[in-house]
Amino acid sequence: MAASCKGFHHITAVVRSLDRAHWFYSDVLGLPEL
Repeated sequence: MAASCKGFHHITAVVRSLDRAHWFYSDVLGLPEL
């Protein structure tokens, strides 16, 4: 249970960092929003 919760938290953190990186690159490079 603890491992599953920790894995979910890790996935959430990765998704949030990717979302932030996408926003950053979209803003800097003028990429279209996906």
